[in-house]
Amino acid sequence: NSSNFDEVKDTNSIRLRQQEIACEWDNIEYKLQNDEFWLFLHEIGNDRYARIDFLFELIEKCDLLRLFRDKADPEKIDQQQKKNTVGDDRYRTFRYYYEYFRKDRSIQKIDEAWKKGIKKYFSILEEWYNDLKAYHYIGYLIEYGHDIPSLIKLWDDSETKDDFIKSLKAEIKEITDNCPKVFKEDGSDKQKAKPVLLFHNIQTVINQNNIGADKKSQYGLGVFYKFPFHLYKKESWDVEHIDSNCTNDLSDSSTQKEWLINVYHSTDKCVQQKILAFFNDSDELTEENRTMLFNEIKESLGPDFEHGEKSASQKNLINNYCLLDSSTNRSYGNAIFSAKRRIIIGKDQGKYYGIPQLTKHNRLVVPEDTEAASAFVPPCTRQVFMKYYSSMMTYANYWTEQDAEAYENDIDNCLAQLEK
Repeated sequence: NSSNFDEVKDTNSIRLRQQEIACEWDNIEYKLQNDEFWLFLHEIGNDRYARIDFLFELIEKCDLLRLFRDKADPEKIDQQQKKNTVGDDRYRTFRYYYEYFRKDRSIQKIDEAWKKGIKKYFSILEEWYNDLKAYHYIGYLIEYGHDIPSLIKLWDDSETKDDFIKSLKAEIKEITDNCPKVFKEDGSDKQKAKPVLLFHNIQTVINQNNIGADKKSQYGLGVFYKFPFHLYKKESWDVEHIDSNCTNDLSDSSTQKEWLINVYHSTDKCVQQKILAFFNDSDELTEENRTMLFNEIKESLGPDFEHGEKSASQKNLINNYCLLDSSTNRSYGNAIFSAKRRIIIGKDQGKYYGIPQLTKHNRLVVPEDTEAASAFVPPCTRQVFMKYYSSMMTYANYWTEQDAEAYENDIDNCLAQLEK
């Protein structure tokens, strides 16, 4: 507003300064409108028409212009004085700035409020976003309840960026240390694994970037991949069993049917025809013939499709859990490893592989494969189903104890980096 430049007589100078601030303001708002940036710092639902309002609110909340400092300790805010002056309703940010400019509306005061306030703290947030470790550790901590004012304080209290990263890792360690690795046999508490599984994903991304650091330096490249917190937050994520939570030994008809449905897409056309016959030729098959046909199918697939070997306690360890969005989780329910693996590959390829369904007449209907939007799959989830952690590729369609141990070792190695 031109009236805020009282001591400036040159209208051209006023107009130039107005344009400079307006341009910088617009640039900040433009960057905040990018969901990759905004959802790195905020949860879904924390939105407003002008996102730059968040910065003004941050400055008021933390008294970053230092209007209400405790006389005995200038690093503390006199909260009572602040409340008495600006209140605690929705207009407190306006009153905060009104108080700041009440006695002095000089160009120096305006520049101080803009440069040492909005621009300074936006630059800090942008620096966090562009730093490989800060971005991932801050994104993680915000997911688990830390707010930006508390992170600003950690930043201000740190002498160097390395000190800041160490402080972030210490905060994360407090969270992950409280996560169990063994869960109830019914899996009712499996969500407690999520903090460790999410950290495993973000530390994996950091490690992958660090491994290629020499090449990036050689070719002048920056960070080539960041964990997409905006996608993680836009979808509802579940902790899901890698191997089915079912512990049956395929000895009864209902579990045999479930197993055949789940292996259908992982077999060749010849076996698929036999599976269809098992369900759809039921009027022509005796019970003995159906049993023989099931055994024939099972034997033709071999040990790569073994199922039901683990106890319930083994199935509810952290090495049998991964992250997956809830829509995919619901789509395959209690499917075995091979069925889940196919669906994960399909998500990456932009295809939907429909799981065969039983009609009310117990006939098997196989949906056609359809094109679908390619979906984000967390890196560690993808690597689990690609058997990335295993030193030897055995039983591609079955999650073995060796696979589970190798996966857990990688989780432990990532957690150990919090102490470095």
